[in-house]
Amino acid sequence: MFEFLKRKKCEQCSHLQCKILVKNPKALSTLIEQIKSEVTTGNIISLPPVDKGREREFNTLSTLPPWPDFILNRFYCSNCKTHFKLYADTYHGNSKNGWYCGT
Repeated sequence: MFEFLKRKKCEQCSHLQCKILVKNPKALSTLIEQIKSEVTTGNIISLPPVDKGREREFNTLSTLPPWPDFILNRFYCSNCKTHFKLYADTYHGNSKNGWYCGT
């Protein structure tokens, strides 16, 4: 289920959904691919890891499995500075795996 951004129109990130839950590896792979495209175009900027034990540089994350047991990456819009987060517990699975804005 998708929730759309409820904020001012931003030309850089208004097309990004605010919440995308992923239920399987194929959906996660597709999501990572889409995020990598947004980073490449400069629409969003990947933030460096804060917790080096759990977070890794986004540019090292593969679009295909195998992935690390835990994925946590943070981003922000290069225009309006809205924050986004990619989260996944790939080892155990989690109903909260996905993409979130405003975090």
